[in-house]
Amino acid sequence: MITITTMRRRPVARLSSTLALPMLVAASLSVAAPASAEVLARWTQYVAGGGAEARAVVTDAACPEATVDGVAIAMTERAAPADGFPERVCALALGEGATSVTVAGVVVPAPAKTIGRVVIVGDTGCRVAPNWAQACDDPTKWVFATVAAAAAAEKPDLIIHVGDYIYRERPCPTLIQPGCAGTPSGDNFPTWAADFFTPAAPLLAAAPMIVVRGNHEICSRAGVGYSRHLSPDAFDPAMPCPQKDPTYTVVIDGQSFAVLDTSFPPDARVDPAMAAILRQELEAIGTAAATAPTMLLTHKPAWAITRGAHDRVYGSSQTYAAAAGDSLPRALQVAISGHIHLFESLTFTNGGPGQLVVGNSGTMLERPTPSDLSGMQAAGRTIADGLEIHEFGFMVMERTTDGWTGRVLDETAALLATCTVVPGPLACRLAP
Repeated sequence: MITITTMRRRPVARLSSTLALPMLVAASLSVAAPASAEVLARWTQYVAGGGAEARAVVTDAACPEATVDGVAIAMTERAAPADGFPERVCALALGEGATSVTVAGVVVPAPAKTIGRVVIVGDTGCRVAPNWAQACDDPTKWVFATVAAAAAAEKPDLIIHVGDYIYRERPCPTLIQPGCAGTPSGDNFPTWAADFFTPAAPLLAAAPMIVVRGNHEICSRAGVGYSRHLSPDAFDPAMPCPQKDPTYTVVIDGQSFAVLDTSFPPDARVDPAMAAILRQELEAIGTAAATAPTMLLTHKPAWAITRGAHDRVYGSSQTYAAAAGDSLPRALQVAISGHIHLFESLTFTNGGPGQLVVGNSGTMLERPTPSDLSGMQAAGRTIADGLEIHEFGFMVMERTTDGWTGRVLDETAALLATCTVVPGPLACRLAP
């Protein structure tokens, strides 16, 4: 495990280094759990301090016990109950080498020792705004549960979520969209359960996660719930929502994933101070990428294409693009992001790593642009080869002897496109 930046504030229980590195704790939850069901959610994610943590959300007054290779260990409290969050969040830091794990008596899969298949999802929540909304109760309109089940069936070794978990920020406008009537809203556990933990259950049971913070998880939106449950850093009740996550790198089976928080900078203008922070962190990532194969994970892409009001086509995000200059670090294999509610694959005429955008896993899709984006401009860069897919779905990357290939699938796992990710220029082509 390589850590570029470490900002851990408070330790959690840690196993010896002979125990598991990436530990999957199977998701098992019910929003309206019976009295005997103390654990509302279970999962494992990589963290900024190094290694992985098993996490659990419980209603009990104490954290549950985990058993790792026959050794019983109590999980420790990560976040105590608070207003809007009556549940307790627990964590257990995992070392390397475990082969069997239980949490509260539930057997969960042992961690994979190699990484050959990666599932990528992003922008998964059900969109609810004051004047329009998705039909959250209709699985054909809000498809994240279907996506999660199909993605879990791919049997991944790793799950990457590129951010934006919560979209139910306002009460349902029932006169406009009765299909979201009764849904919870705001930054609280019922919303987190409805928008993420419940539909994501089969996916969380399939593999450990790398979590990327989205702009819907900034402090003025769903930032407290994100910090309690999913932040890669320790939770500090005195500062329950830091503005920015630490930058860190996860290494699995020789493949590095650098995680950069781009949730906080503005898209429509350049913030010089924020651009300077991102520039410094990109330089550190680029230096590390020169010595190990590295993919960059962010929520916002520096350059992408979306269609706004009055058919205006524009790129995203200006602050991040200013930090990157004319390219992301050229030693990177590829950049993977969300934020734009479509699938996109982009390479640029002046070189540098290609950009994948996987923001089509549940929330309301953007207005479509042409499927062939080649020759278009994205924040000052010319697209050499670009594909857009205006369909719900997710991406699966497969490791080969010399790089990675990809499949773009719809919510039922039907093939939409195939990709060459690395080596060579990123290229995705529609399935025949």
